[in-house]
Amino acid sequence: MQASTLTDASKLSNDSMGQDPRQLIQQLQELAQSLPKKKLQKFQQTCDQLITCLQLPADPFAELKSFGSSLDDILPHRTDAEPLLILSTIAFQLELRGEPHNPVEQTVCAISGLLSEMSSGGFIEYLESAAGDYAAVLSEILHRLDAVAHLNLLDQVFGLLGEMPSTDHDLRVAMMDRMMANQTVEQWQMLNLQYQQLQEPLAMITMQYVEQNKQKIRL
Repeated sequence: MQASTLTDASKLSNDSMGQDPRQLIQQLQELAQSLPKKKLQKFQQTCDQLITCLQLPADPFAELKSFGSSLDDILPHRTDAEPLLILSTIAFQLELRGEPHNPVEQTVCAISGLLSEMSSGGFIEYLESAAGDYAAVLSEILHRLDAVAHLNLLDQVFGLLGEMPSTDHDLRVAMMDRMMANQTVEQWQMLNLQYQQLQEPLAMITMQYVEQNKQKIRL
């Protein structure tokens, strides 16, 4: 490396505190133009590797954000998106609002959480997740939606629990730990199987409820 390049790189290092690493790499790439040609390619490859390593993880909420932040933006997507995705988008915006939810908003958040957790896990995962914060009011919500099949199955879940789940996450997890010490996984697997066999379209039912009560949803 030529002396002038070393001097410039040293100055860059001293001035770099607090800068975005990507900006530093870009500046290094500019400095690299003074390198001998046979070293330039290797230097560029190293910079490219650094850029790859510094890439931020993909935003897990990017798809939800893409539908917009208002109900007028979100609801038109129901013609080309799954009902659960629309519900999850509304629930995401409601959680961002950070205010207490009215019964309609609570219904959206509770059902979105239930469907999301059950699609990738089961009742234990649901109850031990943040979505389980709504478990204590889920019977009331399912009754509001007239989702009889889900309500009947939930009665079996609560019967196996032996008590109503707490709205506090840590207390609920502790309750699940105590319960699992006296029960078998097979009992819960049977309930999960029954859930998978339900024919009641809960996401669609909830979307219809949202459309009927959209004036009560504040995003």
